[in-house]
Amino acid sequence: MYDEFTIRSDKDEIAILLALNVTLYFNAAHTQEKRQAIINCCKNYLREWSPRMRWIAFDETDFARTPKDVNEFIRGYLHHPSRDDPDECWALIVHSGESSADASDYRILAFAQPAAEAAIDRSLSFLCFTVDLCLLQQPGMGRRWIDFIAACCEELVPVHGYSSPTLITAADSGLAAAYANAVYGLAQRYEGVDVDYPFDHSIWLGDLVKTPCWLTIFGKSILPKLGDIKSIEMRLGSGAELLSYDHGLMIRSSPLPELGDKNRKNKTPGLRALSSIISKVQLPEHGGVGNSFDGKFDEQTFTAWLHRFE
Repeated sequence: MYDEFTIRSDKDEIAILLALNVTLYFNAAHTQEKRQAIINCCKNYLREWSPRMRWIAFDETDFARTPKDVNEFIRGYLHHPSRDDPDECWALIVHSGESSADASDYRILAFAQPAAEAAIDRSLSFLCFTVDLCLLQQPGMGRRWIDFIAACCEELVPVHGYSSPTLITAADSGLAAAYANAVYGLAQRYEGVDVDYPFDHSIWLGDLVKTPCWLTIFGKSILPKLGDIKSIEMRLGSGAELLSYDHGLMIRSSPLPELGDKNRKNKTPGLRALSSIISKVQLPEHGGVGNSFDGKFDEQTFTAWLHRFE
């Protein structure tokens, strides 16, 4: 259904595809409480999608086949005594690709920012989950996805986050960098599609949100800056919805994601309405992304993309 977004390499590896992603940014990943929260979120995700997972790694190059019990493996990894060190940096990648290098539509990606660095520059840790975007066409799946995200938010208490149709890049960093300009091209045509480089964003965002998304998540610390809830409701587009949870608020910009398509002149009214609402809490500028030496998403172009709805 979304084949126009899938790009393969000369070796038939999947370099880019479109999937439904959620990224949550939070603090104190080194604490036992937050590590247990990550385990609980992964357990909820893997309850349904564990059979699809094929590869696991702790960086972007050294993948191995997933063990029989992925959830137990993650639990053991995060409860290892070395994770108690607040200045240890750790990462976890689990995905469903046919090859270990592939971009994949079922994925877990987690990263813990060292506490010392976080204290200096307010950099954040993050947790991502990805599923097949076609699931939203099934009755009730949109609400199930939002409920899953709300449960993760209750566990992690994120500073902020987002969920949107996203251009997922290859698990292999070299393959991903080789197709960074293809990501740029797709993002220019489909303005409702997200471009997500959480390793980069975690350094830049702090307590500011990235860009309007189908589902945008605001922690309690951000809510006072958004303004009056009734005023927000009046300014949102038709079909938008405010969804509260114990530690914050989620705004769904439209019943289903708006991909937008400049070639077909498909608009994104829900995202444009949301843009004016989040302007006070949106990151004003961002460095380049994509890990490509000749990448088109440099500081100027990526900042412009973040503010494309204004």
